[in-house]
Amino acid sequence: MIRDITIGRYYDSESVIHRMDPRTKLMGVLVYIISLFLVKNVCWYIGCLILMLVLYKAAGVPFGYLLKGLRGILLLLCFTFLFRMLYTPGDPVVQVWIFTITKQGILKAVQMTARIALMISGASLLSYTWHTYPNSPVPHKHHPHYAIGSG
Repeated sequence: MIRDITIGRYYDSESVIHRMDPRTKLMGVLVYIISLFLVKNVCWYIGCLILMLVLYKAAGVPFGYLLKGLRGILLLLCFTFLFRMLYTPGDPVVQVWIFTITKQGILKAVQMTARIALMISGASLLSYTWHTYPNSPVPHKHHPHYAIGSG
């Protein structure tokens, strides 16, 4: 179970993104997340998704890691989508009992859910490509004392 959690784990690869300066990666993720809050058009989220997929490919991180990272917040994404869709006022599309689904609610639900998923994927990419060696108390494979205790 604990091995299935990929958020916060380093993925070892020899990609250009792994070799980048950590401050550059941090600033890039911050700009990316801030831009997600400034975007109002749903079509821009598709562009952000394509950018994330290209960056994951460039980093050599398997897409399965992206999906595993999102699986951990699937319940949050579902609740966000459901509540935004049901409780946003606007032009009714469907009304069942006391619940009304509106056109504006569907749009806001898609925006909010996409924003959260894209933010998590950006933060996950940062953690997959940012190793803490040499300051880590846990030896990394390139650390001179990595083999201690292995036999």
